[in-house]
Amino acid sequence: MKRTLSLLLSLLLAAALTGCRAGTPAPEPSAPAGDPAPVEQPVPAPAETPAETPAEPLPVAYTIEHTDLSEGLPIDMYFEIPVFTGGGEAIARINADLAALRDGYVENEAPNVLDLVRADLADGGTADGARYLNAHSASVPTCTDTLISVIISYEWWLGGVTDYGAQTRTYDAVTGDVLTLPDLVEGTDEEILETVVAALLEQYPGVEEQGVMESPTETIRAMDPRSIEFYVQDGAVHVCFAKYEIAYGAAGAFDVTLPGAIRARS
Repeated sequence: MKRTLSLLLSLLLAAALTGCRAGTPAPEPSAPAGDPAPVEQPVPAPAETPAETPAEPLPVAYTIEHTDLSEGLPIDMYFEIPVFTGGGEAIARINADLAALRDGYVENEAPNVLDLVRADLADGGTADGARYLNAHSASVPTCTDTLISVIISYEWWLGGVTDYGAQTRTYDAVTGDVLTLPDLVEGTDEEILETVVAALLEQYPGVEEQGVMESPTETIRAMDPRSIEFYVQDGAVHVCFAKYEIAYGAAGAFDVTLPGAIRARS
């Protein structure tokens, strides 16, 4: 009886020890608890922002500034310059250049003119009491957001022969740089001078005989084209020669229109 009971207990113990191999396999252990795997979410597209529109440059405009230099003497004596507004730093440079042109005359030339007037008045003045003249009058034949051209015409009379001519400035309105003839006229220096000569002969027939020491054309051919006075009007380049500059005084001053379009600038 005891042996039978012992055998039964042995069988029950063996069954207990081998139970994971029989019947339904035990489930595999689950992954340890932790943070859930991230779920990718669609990234919303950034809201479109309107592109910044660059500020429009202020339109270039000007007024004429008149500086009286007569100091109470019987002379119509003044110096005018245009003063430009709009356009930023380039326009400021142009205004500074024109102011320096006027100030140079006021400091260096005007005192001599006034001394001549005082001396002539002390000697009796003009025969009929006429007023003396020393005038610098400004005009602006071209004023755009890319090109500005200025003429300061001068005329003076101190009791003798009247003298007249012009100082000119042409500017790149984007940079404020002073431009020279080769900046606007195509060709080498020699070709530019020949263009000026041909235009002069066409527009002033007979001018070749009006030279004093040299003919006007020889005088022009000896020039540096960067020193020649010019202005721009209605898209054309005009070269200016003052009285006595290339011909005798009776021939007067010359305003020569050059053919062709203005040279393109980068």
